[in-house]
Amino acid sequence: MKNELLLIVAFRSAKRTSAPHDSHSPTRTAGQIIYQSQDDGPWPISVCFVLSSSIRSQSVDALTPAGGPQTGRLESHRQPRQQPAFPAPNLVHGCCADPRLSKSHSMPDFPQRPFFIRILVPTGDSDGLRIVEKSNWPGVGVVFNRTNYKEVVNRTEFGKTGVYVLIGTSDDSILPVIYVGEGDPVRNRLNQHHGKKDFWNWAVFFVAKDDSLNKAHVQHLESELLRLAKEAKQCRLDNSQEPLPPTLSEADTVFVESFLQDIVSIFPLLGLGVFEKTVTTTKTPSELLYIESKGIRATGFEDARGFVVVKGSQVVKDEVQSIHQNISNLRKDLLDQGVIVNNGQTLTFAQDQVFGSPSTAAAVILGRSANGRTEWRNSDGKTLKQLQLAVTDDAEE
Repeated sequence: MKNELLLIVAFRSAKRTSAPHDSHSPTRTAGQIIYQSQDDGPWPISVCFVLSSSIRSQSVDALTPAGGPQTGRLESHRQPRQQPAFPAPNLVHGCCADPRLSKSHSMPDFPQRPFFIRILVPTGDSDGLRIVEKSNWPGVGVVFNRTNYKEVVNRTEFGKTGVYVLIGTSDDSILPVIYVGEGDPVRNRLNQHHGKKDFWNWAVFFVAKDDSLNKAHVQHLESELLRLAKEAKQCRLDNSQEPLPPTLSEADTVFVESFLQDIVSIFPLLGLGVFEKTVTTTKTPSELLYIESKGIRATGFEDARGFVVVKGSQVVKDEVQSIHQNISNLRKDLLDQGVIVNNGQTLTFAQDQVFGSPSTAAAVILGRSANGRTEWRNSDGKTLKQLQLAVTDDAEE
């Protein structure tokens, strides 16, 4: 007789629904729940097996995951169950996450994976409307300039529920100014901002191609993007209020956090790196660079994100009169946001901070215009310029 498993349902706090089976147990009927694993099973989820046709229960107790959680394959054996060295993923809404993920403000630490994005330019103008899609993602991003808003606002994407970011500049800061919001649909809110908010000159919003995002989902995305921007301290926020995150089910939380991860991975490719907090990276002494001047010492290193100044680095307190206004404004911004703190005689970085270039980092530290390629030196006294030239020379040989 053909045996077939119809359904595997993931849920929590399950218990065995019947007494243990033996090899002489009678045949079970179709549609009957025959087994629900306990919380101490081999996965951090509970599993329910339901029969679609008759199956002898002697094979039921022997069903355990084989090949690890990556394959999800079931195999019959009678080996004792072993606890895995690490928790396997919980499959909810097609997303992987530990079911113990709390609903607090913490995003799952997903490993980085290769991915590709596709950008459609419907008008043929690379500075105009752009439609952004990512591999294995149900979302779509829409990037547009304020100057061509009236030409694009009637597109289908503007009529969907989504989260958006307005981006602009200010006269007194080198940091970008952003406003994060949500709309159901986004068109209504963007229409309001087009007439009332003056600072922004371009925007991006994200919706779901399959309309799987609802009002609560985008409220959660809005709340999380604001949190990330505040923690990253790479911009000025135009938001005057901090919205409270909505209450979501565990499954909805996993779904929307996964959607958020995809959004955050796309932002830097659009030239918007304001949602990524500088992550402390362990570097060997040979990779570190230093500035020593006027009794202060600062440490930094080159990184794919830019130039990172290490927490604890000291900053010259007084600026020279000839300092560029943008650098002076940036120093003020970093002080206001708590990235740099005043310790009396000197200023000190309270966290690792990424800058767009080694020169900007050096200028902020020294309180004057500076060429970062000559100011930053390694422990042997070689300048960053010399180190970069050495890499070029080695590549040519």
